[in-house]
Amino acid sequence: MLIYNDDLKIRTELNFKRMRDKIYCYPQVFDHNSWPGDWEGRCLLSLCCVYKCFDKNRNKQKIIMKQIDGIIKHLDEYTNPEGYFGKSFDGKCVDEQQVSGNSWFIRGLLELYSITKDEKHLNRIKSILNNFYYPINKFYDSYPLCEREDGGVGGHTINQIVNGWKVSSDIGCAFISLDSLSKCYEYIQEPKLKKCIENIIDVFVKINYVDLKCQTHAALSCCRGILKFYRLIKENKYLEIATKVFDDYLNFGMTKDYANINWFGRKDTWSEPCCIVDSYMIAINLFKISNDNRYLIIANRIYLNAIRNAQRSNGGVGCNTCLTDTNSECKMYLYEAYFCCTMRFGEGLIYFRNNFFIEREKEFLITTINSLTYKNNKECIKIRGDIYNKKKIIINVNTNKPVRIYLNNHIKIVSDDNDVIRDENFLILMNKHKKYVIKLDIPYYFENNEYFAGDMLLVKNNIKEYKNLYFINGQKYSYLINQIYLNGEKECNKFIETI
Repeated sequence: MLIYNDDLKIRTELNFKRMRDKIYCYPQVFDHNSWPGDWEGRCLLSLCCVYKCFDKNRNKQKIIMKQIDGIIKHLDEYTNPEGYFGKSFDGKCVDEQQVSGNSWFIRGLLELYSITKDEKHLNRIKSILNNFYYPINKFYDSYPLCEREDGGVGGHTINQIVNGWKVSSDIGCAFISLDSLSKCYEYIQEPKLKKCIENIIDVFVKINYVDLKCQTHAALSCCRGILKFYRLIKENKYLEIATKVFDDYLNFGMTKDYANINWFGRKDTWSEPCCIVDSYMIAINLFKISNDNRYLIIANRIYLNAIRNAQRSNGGVGCNTCLTDTNSECKMYLYEAYFCCTMRFGEGLIYFRNNFFIEREKEFLITTINSLTYKNNKECIKIRGDIYNKKKIIINVNTNKPVRIYLNNHIKIVSDDNDVIRDENFLILMNKHKKYVIKLDIPYYFENNEYFAGDMLLVKNNIKEYKNLYFINGQKYSYLINQIYLNGEKECNKFIETI
């Protein structure tokens, strides 16, 4: 049993309430067709992920499943004869946004299948593969590398057909399909599906996605698909490809507050929480595969900075301006991307929940400190406290193996306890049957031309009443704001943070 009791619990409850809105229920969930299957797919995926977050709350699970059942019951009224959204493929022209949208639809169906084990969902997916994704696979060989007109937050289809593709302003979104196809391969290990996945990866690695100014969300969704494929077939070349894509993102697509630039090379655009979720998922998975602490540091900074600044008080998530070397000001760009990112955040929540605490063969690993309770047979770990505000954590342990806790190595332990061992970016609790009270000091430091406290980026803001934690070179600095505590769009719109 694993229960979170503070920040993560609050975020999950807020998103649950937001996803109860009628726009995510039948019939309004079907009122969108510019990205066939996208709204419906992200909605199903989100609801299923939040359902799993409430594995200790049957009442909320029943509420969510009733909402899901209302959508599933009416699918056939809105899909084509082959079971997917949009027009049936004519063998001549591929709609890039239909490819991307139905990929999310497959992801939603797979997540639902993992809960219900209802074969009808797998049968629908097999029909979508046979009648859509397999026939369009050969078109990837001629994916257009042309320049595209600028798109808005929601993206749009460009009124031109190039090499048999009806292309999107979200450059590269056709490669989002790798996410769902690789996930399909967990359940449907057909040689034809494997060949389809391999071909799309082969095409993607030949594209200079940075120079082409691909959408970072598309590139990282593709990257996640490659990483899933690697974990299934264990061919190192796929791990090398995924690692390179993520390194390129860190160098050319990530902002100074660990959010993202919506398109590579376009620093004047906005962040997109869908991509922020992608980046966390990749970072934590690369850490688990490689045991390279660099990825764990990145994952913590994504959560502590970018996630704090993305989720709003209504439970949805929105877009901000990009903190870069050419823009020192972060402020709200769009209060809520209710048409995509609010839904996608559900997958982020289940990933946070499943990866803040990891049970290994020889240790328990806490990757990000939240107040939590873990119980398994006679073992128990209970954590309470707040690193960055209260600067104290209380940990009760009764386990059969040591507990290792990630803690940025700039954070100092001021309490004296011989059973707490410092190992660079980790604390190791050696006594497996003890109550620990750990007091901390968090001095600021300078890294990559920015000020940090632990893994928190330090910024100046325009709110006089806001609590300032550090006084540096005559300037008042604080952590990036946790926007769930700003009172709605009006207050968010006034809030400006600068580096």
